[in-house]
Amino acid sequence: MTKSNKKRQSGDARRRGRNRRMNKSFSEWAGMPAIRTLIAMVLGLLMLITLQSSDSFLSPMQEIVILAVGLLVAIAILLGTRDYVLCALTYTFSLLIMVAFYLLTAYSNGRSLSFALSFERSFQIGLIWACGYIIMICFRLFSKGRWDTYKMRLSFKAGFHLSAAVFVPVYIVLLIMLFVSQRQVNMYESRSLNLIPFQGAFAIYWPELLGGNFRHGIFIQFFGNLLIFTPLGYFFSVYFSGVRRAIWIAFPIFLAGLIEFSQYALNTGKSDIDDFWMNVLGFYFGVGVVRLLGYIRYKVSSGKEKSILPK
Repeated sequence: MTKSNKKRQSGDARRRGRNRRMNKSFSEWAGMPAIRTLIAMVLGLLMLITLQSSDSFLSPMQEIVILAVGLLVAIAILLGTRDYVLCALTYTFSLLIMVAFYLLTAYSNGRSLSFALSFERSFQIGLIWACGYIIMICFRLFSKGRWDTYKMRLSFKAGFHLSAAVFVPVYIVLLIMLFVSQRQVNMYESRSLNLIPFQGAFAIYWPELLGGNFRHGIFIQFFGNLLIFTPLGYFFSVYFSGVRRAIWIAFPIFLAGLIEFSQYALNTGKSDIDDFWMNVLGFYFGVGVVRLLGYIRYKVSSGKEKSILPK
């Protein structure tokens, strides 16, 4: 071997070693709790700016912009750091920052939080959080090799529980607020009750959507009714998978029925059978998503895992 070849190989080895040290130091730096929290807060503020900026678009383009930014940020985090906890922190911070922002805005303007966080705005905030969560699930769902190590499984499990611990309480509070206190009707109007399927909310929104009218919140009102109970069904299926089948059937029916009854009894909204069946359908959609994810993970892992959540 000539002297020039030895020098070239030595230089290549030094460069590879330097690159490994730089990559390692970046991973360690990004994984420090204080730095990780700071990064998550900055990215959470980016989500708030995205939400505010999206108001210049009409629905459903507004939701498409939110989806695009939310998904791209989550993908960049996981590909850049391979850290599920950082991804979960970013989107839980974004959720808390956005709710806090609208709470302070409502307080400074002398209005209630239910006025600031309308049904449409709450749906959009949940959509941003869902972007990060969905990307985490997709990466875990098809993980193999270096993405399926013991350390990565622990990281996903911690990120999963962190997301649930923050999202579920906020979701329940917003759910109560939206269905009980926010949907106020005129005090001079009599109570409204529709017991005929497809003659209430469905009959109002569906023809508008078919006609291409997505304005005045119609797009979100329709799909929001379908998806508002989906997180409930999803997390119920993850954390209470061992309950009886009768409870699976009765729980969403009882809950959706209780909400519609309370709206009628308290005169805080219009009770509609279409809202009822769309809410129940959304719950079972969430349950079906968990079953589907478990089946896909079972196939990807060659039968080693039956759930996306590591044991």
